[in-house]
Amino acid sequence: MDKRIYPHPIFAKEGWPFMAGTGVLALLATAMGWGFLSVIFWALFILVVQFFRDPAREIPQGEKLVLSVVDGQVLKVEKAKDPYTGRDAILISVFMNLFNVHSQKSPVDGTVLKKVYRPGKYFNASLDKASAENEQCGLVVRADDGNLVTFVQIAGLVTHRILNYVKEGDHLNRGDRYGFIRFGSRVDMYLPLNARPKVVIGEKVWGTTTVLAVLGEALDEPEAPLDESEDSSVTAPLRVKPPLHRPQPLQLKQKLRKLLPRRSLRSPNRRLPLPRSLSQVLLPQLNPRRRLTLQRSKASAL
Repeated sequence: MDKRIYPHPIFAKEGWPFMAGTGVLALLATAMGWGFLSVIFWALFILVVQFFRDPAREIPQGEKLVLSVVDGQVLKVEKAKDPYTGRDAILISVFMNLFNVHSQKSPVDGTVLKKVYRPGKYFNASLDKASAENEQCGLVVRADDGNLVTFVQIAGLVTHRILNYVKEGDHLNRGDRYGFIRFGSRVDMYLPLNARPKVVIGEKVWGTTTVLAVLGEALDEPEAPLDESEDSSVTAPLRVKPPLHRPQPLQLKQKLRKLLPRRSLRSPNRRLPLPRSLSQVLLPQLNPRRRLTLQRSKASAL
């Protein structure tokens, strides 16, 4: 195990202004004797402090290990299309709630080939559409063993700031801190098809401590990902069902006029006679007396 010490204390530097602000408010409320209000400010201060905690973690050593980028719960382990390279990949999604550590660390040793930022919406990060429609920042990294790995920071429902500190050409070591997402989010990782996942859906994982997968031998993949201006997402053509033919009211009225006498249409309260075609079928089946009665009622209706 290698314990990586970050160049900042146990609390993330992104949270220092928030911790200072809520702490001052809590102290001020206490000094002024605002009992209930001071309790609220102290609770808010504690919540902010635990959100921005960023402890150093022990990093497992071993070749071809893919570590978890963040703390959270596994949402997906499935085959999918990598929207940043256009290749088929294994998708592992990790969802972070407000009580998880929200700093992101590199899962592999490698060089950043492409960094792509995409503005978007702020749906709940646990929804499937968050991967395609939410604000996000993706890094495509060529691992030192030759494999291509993509990891994407995705904004959540109350997240409006994705921080990413690396640029194209930078080399990352496993456990290196490269970004932060404020107030709930999600990270998607696209691994090559030769990777063997080591986690299952619903499992809790810990950043830089949990091994998500083990990579296989490098596959023949493109040297560079698709250009960021291109939309590399592949969508199947929509199958539109032909609309059902529904007769319009005018057509129905015209058909009724052919079947029913005109007078019966004008007087809806009267008893409608049988359609001519139907009466021609039924009349021969009736006994003579019933048939004569039906013919008389039909004549009187006309």
